[in-house]
Amino acid sequence: MNILIFTGYIPNIEKIKINSKKFDFVISADKGYEYAFKLGISPDLIIGDFDTASLPAPIDAHTKVITLPAEKDMTDTEAALDIAATKQPASITLLGGLGGRFDHTMGNISLLYKYDLPITIKDEKNSVKLLRPGKYFVEKDEYKYISLVPFSASVSGLSISGTKYTLENATLTHGNTLGISNEILGISQDDKLSGESSPICKISFKNGELLVCQSND
Repeated sequence: MNILIFTGYIPNIEKIKINSKKFDFVISADKGYEYAFKLGISPDLIIGDFDTASLPAPIDAHTKVITLPAEKDMTDTEAALDIAATKQPASITLLGGLGGRFDHTMGNISLLYKYDLPITIKDEKNSVKLLRPGKYFVEKDEYKYISLVPFSASVSGLSISGTKYTLENATLTHGNTLGISNEILGISQDDKLSGESSPICKISFKNGELLVCQSND
């Protein structure tokens, strides 16, 4: 199952490239349903305290609504992710949640650590995901830049190929910008995955947690 979550802050949503047909379940966190409606999508679940928006009326018969108290120990986005996680999805795409209130942006990024699931936060210019030790292939898609930012104090045994600037068994630590503004060129034919639609790079590391940020100006 692939899940799509609309957050309560998604500027210029019409510029985000998203194919709703790829998702099996759609959740709107609080005001997020307004953005879903703009794309002609009826959420399966609407959850929130509705402090920034009233409950939609009418709603489709299949849509479930969960009303949360205004005073609580988590954001509406975290509540939506908690429910999404119970469905053991193959992937979660979180639309928005970046570039507005800085505390909300940082909170949303920190949530990537809570769930051991492939979660991508996406807005009009950025795509952010958290990786744990292993080997990964990342497609260029529509993005010009790829940046690697240590989420833990350090990320070690890091190698990246198929990019303008490569690394081999490197260590990234807090307090430097070594991994910022790289570009995906494509790995060698021998390393390529079958069926990829755009150039890909290969990332592997042994220790730590790594934020992979793809972006455009």
